[in-house]
Amino acid sequence: IRGGRRSFVLSRSSFPGHGNHASHWTGDNAATWDDLRRSIVTVNDFALFGISMVGADICGFIGDSNEELCARWIEVGAFHPFSRNHNTYGAAPQELYRWDSVAEASRRALGMRYQILPHLYTLMYKANADGDLVSNYLWTIFPADASTHSVDAQFMLGDGILVSPVLEEGAREVEAYFPAGKWYNLFTMESIESSGETVTLSAELEEVNVHVRGGKIVPTQAGGLTTVDVQASDYSIIVALCGQEENCASTGELFVDDGESVEVTDFLHVDYVATSSSFSSTVSEASYATKNLVASVKVLGVSDITIVTVNGGDWDKFEQDGEVLTVMLEGISVSDSFTLTYD
Repeated sequence: IRGGRRSFVLSRSSFPGHGNHASHWTGDNAATWDDLRRSIVTVNDFALFGISMVGADICGFIGDSNEELCARWIEVGAFHPFSRNHNTYGAAPQELYRWDSVAEASRRALGMRYQILPHLYTLMYKANADGDLVSNYLWTIFPADASTHSVDAQFMLGDGILVSPVLEEGAREVEAYFPAGKWYNLFTMESIESSGETVTLSAELEEVNVHVRGGKIVPTQAGGLTTVDVQASDYSIIVALCGQEENCASTGELFVDDGESVEVTDFLHVDYVATSSSFSSTVSEASYATKNLVASVKVLGVSDITIVTVNGGDWDKFEQDGEVLTVMLEGISVSDSFTLTYD
């Protein structure tokens, strides 16, 4: 159909094995707060059915949406694997630019989606290669934590990013459950140390709470108006260190290919590992050539750093802001193995 390039098949109906061949959207939902909440459950259910590329019609399909509902829905849908605003003939227009608040909410939520596209693409690779889930209920990641078993108003991307949206009309805060560990807000980098508790988070209309779990490393790129813009930009690696009581290493990975070949033979695969004093990037496969550089490594959860080395040599291009260490790099390709230390 596309000259040997990957097709994109989107279907409302589905069948056993569908996820191996096509994407899915959840059908004719309504522009209601109830259906906004149900969209999280539906997307996570279909992930369990083996369909990873799935999403719901943002702002609702049937009926007239409104400013507040649309703002809150894009803050959910921007983080679902398939993300599309769509409604029926005869319904009021609901393009995201029609309200200033919705446009701002969209810029924030979709801007973050585009920054974490390398991570999302890697999750898709892991779903294809290993059967991992992309969108998750919390209980799939924390089955031993009984408090997660009834949580259906939050969801995770992979096992490292937690999305805690507002799902109630008029609300400007949200009660979010955090499993035990350290969590960092992806927008502000502020941290929460949880013993397994519910936390009240501020959430103005244009804001959504998205946290990365301590112990995880997330590759990101600069945001852009298109995925082509994102793919051309340099990388920034976000390292979320574990809490003081956890004593664990942080890990992550990156998968990159040409995005078009049906049979993938050439690709880049990188493994990341970090501790409270070091970071390493180890390339395990580099048959796919890319010129993208690593612009920075951002380490969350360290303070009072005065000495940084890159590949064993002293390095003075770094900044410390509270618990956030940003090391600015030069001339290091995402395809290069390299190490950092910080003390």
